[in-house]
Amino acid sequence: MHHPAGGWTKFAIALKQVRRLNVRLFRALVRYIIRHLEHISADSVVAAIDIGAFTDVEEYKEHVDNLIEGLKALPKTEGFDEILVPGEPEDRVYEDRIRHGIPLPQGTVRRLRDVAERLDIRLPPGM
Repeated sequence: MHHPAGGWTKFAIALKQVRRLNVRLFRALVRYIIRHLEHISADSVVAAIDIGAFTDVEEYKEHVDNLIEGLKALPKTEGFDEILVPGEPEDRVYEDRIRHGIPLPQGTVRRLRDVAERLDIRLPPGM
């Protein structure tokens, strides 16, 4: 079994520090947006952050890769055979839907067929 450099305790402390840094950066960003926008008409914030303004990008990528590798090396809970990181479940769903299509409830398919028949529109094969 692989163990993180410095042991599990130092690994956990490092994860907590990364989280704190991310929270501080996000809070600072939200405060900046609120101060500089006269009217906010959305319930969410989307931000693009230039990591290069804070650190070397290649070094940052290496740190993220090491973090993911460390997370995936952690012991798995009984009944699970892998640890997923953010984005992996969505990537899997995307790939599955590219291969097999987007699943639709039968009621939706029935309504689409009804409308297509009424308007004399040919539906794609499989519908």
